[in-house]
Formats: sequence, C-alpha cells, structure tokens
Amino acid sequence: MDTVADGLRDGELGATENVDLFAGYFLLRVVPEQNATNLEDIKIKKRQGNEMLWLVLLSTFFIGALAGCCAGKPTPATKANDTGDKSTVVSMPKVEAKIGAVALSALIDEQLGSVSQALTRLASLSEVRSLDWKKMKSLLADEQRRAIPCLLWFARPDGYYFTVDKDFVPQNLKDRSYFAVVMSGKPVFGEVVVSKSTGKPSGVIAVPVMNEGRVVGILGATIYLDQMSERIEKILNLPPGVFYYALDPKGVVALHSRRELLMVSALDKGNPALSRAISEIIERREGVASYEFEGKRRTVAFCTSPVTGWRFALGVLP
Repeated sequence: MDTVADGLRDGELGATENVDLFAGYFLLRVVPEQNATNLEDIKIKKRQGNEMLWLVLLSTFFIGALAGCCAGKPTPATKANDTGDKSTVVSMPKVEAKIGAVALSALIDEQLGSVSQALTRLASLSEVRSLDWKKMKSLLADEQRRAIPCLLWFARPDGYYFTVDKDFVPQNLKDRSYFAVVMSGKPVFGEVVVSKSTGKPSGVIAVPVMNEGRVVGILGATIYLDQMSERIEKILNLPPGVFYYALDPKGVVALHSRRELLMVSALDKGNPALSRAISEIIERREGVASYEFEGKRRTVAFCTSPVTGWRFALGVLP
C-alpha cells in the first residue's frame, strides 16, 4: 500500500468507527500540506484529526446560525424559543458567536500546538543537539513539508540562524524580544513579528535546545499568518458578512479574514471608539464588544486562547 488514499479506499487504517475514517479523510483532503505518505503518519495524527474535525463542524454550525439570526432568519434555537420572549431571541446570536469564537480559538490552538509538539520532539534528537546544521536540516525539512505553512529554523546562542529554505541567514535574532526568553529555557508560543528572512507577517513558535542541562540553541517555526488566515477561511467556509480576527496581547492583528489588516495595531488606528473597544477586548479576555469601523457598526464575541494569549473575535456585518 503506497499512499494514505489507498489505505482509506481499502479500509486498512485500523479504524472501526466511521468518525475515525472520516477524520483520516479530513486530514488528507483539508490539510494537504501535511503530505502524509504512509499509514503510520495518518495513525499518529488520527486523534488530532478527530478533534479538529469536530471543532470545524462546531464552529461552522454556529457561524451559520449567527449569520441566519443577523440576517433576520430564525435558527432552530430561535424557533424553539419564539414565544414572545424578546430577550431570549435577541441574545441568541451573541451566545452562538461566543461559542463560535471559542471553537475558532481551539482550532488555531490545535494547529499551532502540533507545530510546537514537533519542535519539542526535534529539539530532543541528537542531530539537533549536535548543533551541526548539516545533520539536522533534513529532519527539519521533512517536518516543514508536513506542517502548516511555516519556515523551520535553528538559531545559535550568538543570534545567527539557519533556515530550511536558505541555510545560513546573515541576520541576527538577538534583538527579538522572544530570543532572550527562549535562551533562558522557556518556550515561546505565538509571538507576532515581521519575519527577517521573508518579510512576511509571522507568528513565532520557538523552543530551547538543551544539552547537559544547558540551553545551546533555539529551534523555531515561523508561521506565515497570511497563509494561515487563508487556510482558516477555506476550512470554515465563512458565509458572506461574517468576519473573524485574532489580536496578540498588544493589540496587533495576528489573523484576519481581511489579510491586508495583518500586523496592524488596532490601538493605533486613530479611532478613539475602536481603541476603547480593543482595549476592552484585551483587558476583559472574553465577552461581547461593539464599535464602529469603516463607517459600520460591528459587534463581536471574543475569547482568549489559553495557549497563545491571542484574543479571537467573531462577528457579522449588519
């Protein structure tokens, strides 16, 4: 059996439940960047596939319900409660949006978490701990092909680094705020930057490389936020008028359904009402906020990722 597709057709994934088979198909069809070419790859990721599948189904359901409510179309929930109790009917879109925001956050966390887990595993290998780029490059290249759109790299303690695509990069990472954190032995998850090697809006995941109890380097992944945003849109298949975004703890846009707004500081848009709303989102961590942007009133439900600290917001245009 040469491919995962063959395994799916022949039913040889070792899954007796339809959801397991569906999850395997979901990974193959919806996450092609993983390029799994053998059944062992898909078995390892099957549990993640199940979790991601239900997150997608959950978020898609509530996004659809939210769009229906705001368009004046009653959802099953509003029909069941259509007894004249206006407070119940009016609050339903906000409840659904909150659940959708949580599902969106969980979906992103799962995808970024898979990269973090891969980096931690790689950092423990002797090829990486040897600090010899030639020995570790092929391992990083293989993982990069399987991962979400990203660039894997290794940085030396002096700040100079190597990437899978360019090998040695004549730039230094010591001025990055996350560099000292990781060199102190702590991982970094979701630092939003403009990549030095690509110039793209990026999210950084980085882990320390340890040898004999000392940090001897950094293994990292630069996540392409524009491609990540596009990927999420394709997975969620957002209805017209529904939008989402994610802000880092400083109010910088990490993900957005409008990619031209990536890396924009939402606190510096020259809009006092917007700045107050963004400050509220950052301070409260979860809830509902309203503001005006580009001449339109917007209401979003938001929550905070326990993994990245990003604030995820979901809303619909009137």
